Amino acid sequence: MQRDIQEAIDSGIEEWEAKDLEALSRRMPPDFTVLLLDGTTLKREQVLEGMQQDLASSLRIDVDRTYTRIDGLVLMGNETTVCTQQQYVRTLPDRKNGSPHEVITSVRHQEKWVFTKDGWVATRVEEIEQGPTYLDGEPYNPR
Repeated sequence: MQRDIQEAIDSGIEEWEAKDLEALSRRMPPDFTVLLLDGTTLKREQVLEGMQQDLASSLRIDVDRTYTRIDGLVLMGNETTVCTQQQYVRTLPDRKNGSPHEVITSVRHQEKWVFTKDGWVATRVEEIEQGPTYLDGEPYNPR
């Protein structure tokens, strides 16, 4: 089961690199939600819109350094709670002059996955902790 969920996560990263939002959206059931650290709940449509904006603004996604790893899981019938650690490495254009900058972010999630006829799918992702952000290798605080 853990291997199956990790394979689904890894396929999503490949689809992200390919900027294939259609494939990514097929992995998100209609009731999919994301709970942000500030308490905001995003519905599937809002998540997809944010993903589209992120993909459009990224010059490059470093798939060799981008990952989501499972730290642990608890199985309860056909549902499981999965704890993950994510690192996202991409190149974004400077807002002023368009020059490229590498941005690295990390976050820990608690995710609810459900086994369906199509395999394991995430139905809820909750941000647990934001890690540091790096801009061109240096710590950066966007706030």
